[in-house]
Amino acid sequence: TERGIEVIGISPDGPAERAGLQPGDVLTRIAGEDLTTGDDARGTVFEVMSEASDGEELAVTVERDGEVWEYAVIAETREPRGWASVILPARST
Repeated sequence: TERGIEVIGISPDGPAERAGLQPGDVLTRIAGEDLTTGDDARGTVFEVMSEASDGEELAVTVERDGEVWEYAVIAETREPRGWASVILPARST
């Protein structure tokens, strides 16, 4: 079972960096969607991001160093749009 999606990179001055996310964080929830169950957590992230409007606040929960952190990421259109290049399935421990 996946335990979420690992953030492997953050765009400088992008929405994730401004919200406080860091490389190595493990996304466990986005916009109320659980990313720790099911077979397609990445697909869930892509769906949420593609449906988000510019300026929309998305609640994001991450695990970092064994602690749970909650952030508000403000969606914005950036090129290229999507998180495909910065997320990987997290390894189970």
